[in-house]
Amino acid sequence: MDSVTRKPLPAKGVQSFTLVIISTTFLSSVLLGIFLWRMYLRWTVKCKSENRLDGKTVLITGATSGIGKATAHELALRGARVILACRNQQLGEAVARTISKKTRNGDVLALYLDLASLQCIRDFVKQFKEKENKLNILINNAGYFGPKAATVDGYERTFGVNYLGHFYLTYLLHDLLMKSAPSRIINLSSNYYVKGKLDFNDLPLVNYDMMDAYSRSKLAILHFTVEAHRMWSWEAIWTFSVHPGCVATSVLRRYPGLFEYPPSSCDFKSEQSSAKTLTLVKISTNLR
Repeated sequence: MDSVTRKPLPAKGVQSFTLVIISTTFLSSVLLGIFLWRMYLRWTVKCKSENRLDGKTVLITGATSGIGKATAHELALRGARVILACRNQQLGEAVARTISKKTRNGDVLALYLDLASLQCIRDFVKQFKEKENKLNILINNAGYFGPKAATVDGYERTFGVNYLGHFYLTYLLHDLLMKSAPSRIINLSSNYYVKGKLDFNDLPLVNYDMMDAYSRSKLAILHFTVEAHRMWSWEAIWTFSVHPGCVATSVLRRYPGLFEYPPSSCDFKSEQSSAKTLTLVKISTNLR
């Protein structure tokens, strides 16, 4: 019987086939990893506390979208009187109506506040004190992350909005917080504070970089948190700084490089999940 001689596959064909298998396996592993990471982030961050906030007044800045909006919804669901401090009052009022309808809580309203203007902050506090006789929880959530710009008063905008505006707002509301004690101040921070550098000789940040400006503002808010807690904790005003984690918010549309918004929506936490972390800090009776 004649033997059949088989020709070996060309070397290039074998290499191409192997490359396809390896590439497909690698891509599948990456996609599976992203999916599992997403599920881990979505289902492991829970606020199991059933504590309610009936009779409590909460003020939250930057609540028309993102983490602020999700947090406002969660607090309204627990019975709090929630006041949204918003730069866009028309949008703020629409968000307030939506939250009120979804949570069946009629005590959700919006007030105009521009943290880039010190005069506007003073006007807001005056109006707030005329309308409200207590403030149990202040959430400094609003933030700016974008190209170089200045506040109305001439400060670098990221530093002015993220830190100076919230510092001034908190300072002016201190008497109401003390009157409502025990009360809480929650400052939104970020783990990017570790990259921040505070140079008081360069507050305008001459060599502007978005990430440098952002990390500097978050470092400043951490210093403020520590000092506020040291000075006011004896008055039963407790101050906390919260890093909600990597969250897929609209702010990330301006994020340079790898973590632009579309991929981040797959592997970052949702706004609702991040709100659970903040809610726990607000309602836990074990934090002082």
